[in-house]
Amino acid sequence: MGDHRPPPSLTHPESGFTIFSCPANRYGSLRSKAGFIPRGSKPSRGIWIPTSPARRTPPALSSAPWVAWFPTGAPLAMMSEGAWLTPLGEAAVDAELGRALRKACPLVSEDSAAHAEEHSLEVQLPFLQRWVGGFTFLPVSIGVGGYAALESLGRGVAQTVAAQAEPSLIIASSDMNHYEADGITRVKDRKAIDRILALDPQGLYDVLRREDISMCGYGPTVALLTAAKELGAKFAELVKYATSADTGGDRAALPSDFRRP
Repeated sequence: MGDHRPPPSLTHPESGFTIFSCPANRYGSLRSKAGFIPRGSKPSRGIWIPTSPARRTPPALSSAPWVAWFPTGAPLAMMSEGAWLTPLGEAAVDAELGRALRKACPLVSEDSAAHAEEHSLEVQLPFLQRWVGGFTFLPVSIGVGGYAALESLGRGVAQTVAAQAEPSLIIASSDMNHYEADGITRVKDRKAIDRILALDPQGLYDVLRREDISMCGYGPTVALLTAAKELGAKFAELVKYATSADTGGDRAALPSDFRRP
């Protein structure tokens, strides 16, 4: 960005609008805090890293009920051509950004099939369309669980964003713990959130394994934290945390959600 501040980065939920009460909070915070987005300088392009609940089961990460919902696509799959259509119109995919990321991280493959049934991006695009207006974006879907690959992606994202003249935004998508009682989920989530707020990608990866936390988008979040640190981020902020019990009332088995820049 022109003033050399690290570009803002977000972690957002991947579940639908009806499950969580706060999808708009993070964008509202970015809009109102000049410290994150300089006044009059909305991001014109961005890299979106959707959730990884995986197109294949993450190896040895958790004994929680992982489901291979999307069994297609390359391990690190970007879609660098075309557009996504929402009720607010088309959002154009950034081919130039795709070429730059592929050069910065050769592990990333061109593979639109990995995005065919991916659902987290469609939750976020309308907010970006309403807030930013005209922008381009690059979606990268993760179906790999190893730390080294996630770290490589994060470094590639950082290198790609740092080379852009336009204001940029990095977004990762994830819910938090899944399908346990509300009280247990909040305790587990706090342990993961503490590592995120500490900008500690390795610590997050380790605590998920150690505490059996079924955070579906751990891959995107590890990559985002890596990128944020590479770009000079010094702090993170929790804007809002909620579980689906806060909207639906069922405290027996639920996913949860949080916001951070």
